[in-house]
Amino acid sequence: MAAAKHKIKKTKNTKRVKARSKLAPTTKPAYLSFYNRECNRLSGIQLACMLGITVFWLIIGGNLEASSAFFGCLAWIFPSMYFTKKVLRSIYPAELKQSPRALLRIFFLTELKKLALSMFLVFLCVRYLPITNLAFISGYIVAILSPWPWFLSLFKTYQKEQS
Repeated sequence: MAAAKHKIKKTKNTKRVKARSKLAPTTKPAYLSFYNRECNRLSGIQLACMLGITVFWLIIGGNLEASSAFFGCLAWIFPSMYFTKKVLRSIYPAELKQSPRALLRIFFLTELKKLALSMFLVFLCVRYLPITNLAFISGYIVAILSPWPWFLSLFKTYQKEQS
């Protein structure tokens, strides 16, 4: 009776597999590649800023300050990468399965997880690593603020397209 509902075909290794529905898309939509590209660009901008602040503190202070700035940046960048990948994974099935309310729920829960993970990493760095506070905080702030010029440029591009 289940075979009447779904077409079932046999593969070479004789496993029974449901055939793809004609309504289900076989390729990812074009906007998903745009999101992937922009998320990778965001990660690249953050990593470039991390390299810049680390080199700055290496020149100004030394190895301890440079490593402090590096760990300050990592305490924000790792949770940020988790956030972008998690939200990006939830966008594609949204077309067929999820309501906007469910997407907002995923977005805000993932944002809370990102903030909690960042606070945990800051705690670990401050507690267990030999760091200088000024360099660590400057690296953390640079990592937080680094994507904002990129966000504003996207917003300006969107405004030009709308007018």
